[in-house]
Amino acid sequence: MSAIKVKLTQFTGLANVYSRNPYGLAAIVRGLAIDNARLKVEVAAVHDFTDNSTGVAGAAIVGLPIPVAAIDATAAGGAQLTALNASLVKLQNAGKVITNTINEASALLGLSANVSASGVQAAADTIPALDKARTAANGVTAVSYASAVAAFTTAAANLNSLIYGANAVLAAVGAPALKTAGPFGVPESLTLAAIPAAVAVAVGPGALAKADADAFLAAYANNVATLAAAWDVAFNQGAPGQGALHVVAA
Repeated sequence: MSAIKVKLTQFTGLANVYSRNPYGLAAIVRGLAIDNARLKVEVAAVHDFTDNSTGVAGAAIVGLPIPVAAIDATAAGGAQLTALNASLVKLQNAGKVITNTINEASALLGLSANVSASGVQAAADTIPALDKARTAANGVTAVSYASAVAAFTTAAANLNSLIYGANAVLAAVGAPALKTAGPFGVPESLTLAAIPAAVAVAVGPGALAKADADAFLAAYANNVATLAAAWDVAFNQGAPGQGALHVVAA
């Protein structure tokens, strides 16, 4: 799209003041704000991600498949407790990294900061590897369905907060927002809550199916990769200002 060319006579009448066309006041002010934001974050070298999540980036963030029923894992078919909890820790660590990178930009742009209540960042801007499948288990070594749903629900809410924070930054620099194909919207908070650890099933019945665990973890990893890819296009190692200006004098 060509830059908006603003002449001294642009607002001689009222038409362009109230118009929503590309030459109207709102479009001009927004374009100036985008140009200013790009220069602000470029000077500070807001970084892109090194995405080691192992997820596959898609065209949109997809809804996370929260399991809807327990199984009887007395003999087989359950998700192993220790393995799943290790995977949940990795989700928290990824959330910490993404939060810190988003905040590199949001602090400079005067936007609300995301906060990660848990997780460890091993390397700045580097998303750690996430699990997309878990070990099978049976009996009391399997995860209880109820505790897994609680953990997954918190993880999904955290992802929603990350999407919202990233989209606020992307909008500020004139980049396309992350598209969502799931129940994502305005979060209750930009604070990522600690994901509760899952617990063992008391007996075989009431367990989380391994297939359900795998589906959730794979979708989460793919969503993280989708977010990272969109961010990287916008920031290109701290050089969003390389794009053409939105508004110029004429």
